[in-house]
Amino acid sequence: MNKRRKHQLERFLYTAAALLLVLAVVFLCALGIKAVSRNKNADKEEQTGEMAVEEPSGEKSMEETTDENDFEEENKATDTETAQLENDLETEPEDTETKESDAMETYILQAEEMVSRMTLEEKVYQLFIITPEALTDVDSVTAAGQTTEKALEQYPVGGLVYFAKNLVDAAQTRTMLSKTQEYALKTQEVPLFLCVDEEGGKVTRIANNPSFGVKNVGDMQDITDSQRAYEAGAYIGSYLKDLGFNFDFAPDADVLTNGGDDAIGARSFGDNPQLVASFAGAVSDGLHEYGIFSTFKHFPGHGAVKQDTHEGFAYSDKTYEQFMEAEWVPFQKAQGFGADAVMVGHISLPDVTGDETPASLSEKMITQILRNDLGYDGLIITDALNMGAIVQNYSSSEAAVYAVLAGVDLLLMPADFHEAVTGVIAAVEDGTIPKERIDEAVIRIVAAKLKWQDVSKELESTTAKTDISDKTDASNKIVAKTDKETDNKTEQISPIPMIDVSAYQGNIDWKKVAASGVRGAMIRLGFRGYGSAGSLNTDDYFWQNLQNAKNAGLKVGVYFHSEAVDVNEAKEEARFVIDKLQNADLSLPVAYDLEYSNQREKRSNFLNTAQRTDLAIAFCNEIQSAGYDAMVYYDVEADSQKTIDTSRLSNIKIWVADYQSKDTPAYRGTYQMWQYSNTGSVSGISGNVDLDYFVE
Repeated sequence: MNKRRKHQLERFLYTAAALLLVLAVVFLCALGIKAVSRNKNADKEEQTGEMAVEEPSGEKSMEETTDENDFEEENKATDTETAQLENDLETEPEDTETKESDAMETYILQAEEMVSRMTLEEKVYQLFIITPEALTDVDSVTAAGQTTEKALEQYPVGGLVYFAKNLVDAAQTRTMLSKTQEYALKTQEVPLFLCVDEEGGKVTRIANNPSFGVKNVGDMQDITDSQRAYEAGAYIGSYLKDLGFNFDFAPDADVLTNGGDDAIGARSFGDNPQLVASFAGAVSDGLHEYGIFSTFKHFPGHGAVKQDTHEGFAYSDKTYEQFMEAEWVPFQKAQGFGADAVMVGHISLPDVTGDETPASLSEKMITQILRNDLGYDGLIITDALNMGAIVQNYSSSEAAVYAVLAGVDLLLMPADFHEAVTGVIAAVEDGTIPKERIDEAVIRIVAAKLKWQDVSKELESTTAKTDISDKTDASNKIVAKTDKETDNKTEQISPIPMIDVSAYQGNIDWKKVAASGVRGAMIRLGFRGYGSAGSLNTDDYFWQNLQNAKNAGLKVGVYFHSEAVDVNEAKEEARFVIDKLQNADLSLPVAYDLEYSNQREKRSNFLNTAQRTDLAIAFCNEIQSAGYDAMVYYDVEADSQKTIDTSRLSNIKIWVADYQSKDTPAYRGTYQMWQYSNTGSVSGISGNVDLDYFVE
């Protein structure tokens, strides 16, 4: 054989071997695809609870008779299954964070388009939050009229901040803020930030004024758990929203590492960084229930200094590492807690920045540390720029320019507003401040305002749902699984479909509850503890349930599980309830449920009917004296010697519990509420729930 023929033969053999190898690989892949397909099908069957069906003996399955070399059919089947799997993944419900992120992206895109149409002057004015006096050049502003309207046309600022001298009473404040916002929207595409310092304790512009009729939630140092922090935030948020505010410069997120700090003191949640972060986050959540923006303050941590920046220079000689371990923990968590803004104080940290520049004017503190190292992406606002630490060392123009260059979005209360605006505009025009820096800040501001508009509209729409056009139709919509027929009840008493809940129901999706047809809820506020001590306790989730049920458009009332043993304890329970309600507006009564059980030992088991009735009357009298409607829980199956004498309950509503009667409860007197099942099921609540009707 000559060499040429030999080489041709070798090439042929090599080619043939390669082809065989390719065919072998394809064959193995096909087998692998079939195995994966079988496993997927088996997994699907296992997940749906279906059992595989055995083939009859002696017969081959379809799988066994399939031509294993028919790769095209196998690949088609696999492609179909893959497409189905991809479709299933695409239709998986998005998590809350993803939805919120997508919504924020939409706001940013809208803001970018709006900002592109703004002049430089309009952009710069959006950076400023000032007092109404600085806007109008009036000594003391307590109303909004033509002067305010003209000033907003000329100076379209980002927001206004109000102090005690501006706030006379609720009616005056509502009118002033409503008019101010109305005037702003005539010339701006987005609303004003209407701001206030309402922390609770000593820093309150509203709660310390008796004319508003609201309570002061007290010092933050006295809050000992996240639930109380949430309640404080929600309570503050409720009256701020009612008055027309949308931005609160709270909560204080300073970690009190320096016990001698007079500027913060009782305003702080304490010296434990994790607890401060948690409680600040809870206050923020409470404010958000009413569409009020929250502000974590004062980065980088006023709790680490002894001086007061209101008076002058203030500093800390702590290192970067020391701050990361304590003071910066709450601000590192601010993004995750949904804080809308972080307020930066005028504290100098020479061992961190290398100089004495106040944090509010320091690019290293704001852009490098707060933005990059701590990961905060929300609004950044300065503390008031008219404080001693600033005005003693910088002009209004200098302070404003340095703050913007440092990465601040909002400039609060410069000593000379007009000088500050002029200085920023000039710095942009001469290139000191890049135009991109202005656009970045204004886009973030406008996006936040667009978000607030949507949140505000959503809150208004859920509140509007309290109007019931057809009670009979609504009652039939309750998704309730009981052995009772509701048609006759509905026809006879034309009730409001209700539920009553406690901590046992856990987290409740109140929007789903409302969508199911439920129109009202009695929410357990608390209970007296078991045993001889009989301590008073607030129910887990109480304030959260109360606010969320109201926001979902439900009528709400509360009840208290009593184990009082005498009239004094019953009165104590009533005062406990009144204190926890903090003047909350209720559309349904406050109910008294005195515990009794012939199966379990309870403190109040020994009381007879006369004694139990005395306690009910004492509790209800206290509740009524506080301006609330009172109601007593009455079990028709209770021992006749251990029940309530309802004939003595004049001007007190009756809540009847009777699970046996079909059409009306086995109670001969007048009643306002009937608990007809304790085994109901309602969308939005896990497990059983009590079902009720309230008769208006």
